[in-house]
Amino acid sequence: MHLSFHSRPFLFLSKNPIRYSVFEFPGNCWLGTTITWGERRDIVLNRNKSANLKFISIEPLLAEIPKLILEKISWLIIGAMTGTGSQHYKPKINWIENILAQADDWHIPVFIKDNLKKVWKGELRQEFPG
Repeated sequence: MHLSFHSRPFLFLSKNPIRYSVFEFPGNCWLGTTITWGERRDIVLNRNKSANLKFISIEPLLAEIPKLILEKISWLIIGAMTGTGSQHYKPKINWIENILAQADDWHIPVFIKDNLKKVWKGELRQEFPG
């Protein structure tokens, strides 16, 4: 199947998703945001009304995220901290399990990054949106 330039998705990831409102994105652009704490989640879902906001990247996962509002999200990415000092910030398995359960409730594919191999026992879930 041949994909034209206009049908390929382009992914944009920002720690400051409010900036997306300055630009106009065509429909094949998926906007995402990185969240590390609960307050960022509210910024993503309440202040950015873009229909292109499609995915959330929770990385580094530094604390339990009790409730995600995922009604308009099509993909969820989970990762650990990398780089200097990262060995002191290991996500707990139950934090990951909680996020997976929430994603399953919303029928959202989840991609667990390779940097969680040391924390997650078993095969990593590495799903992509359909």
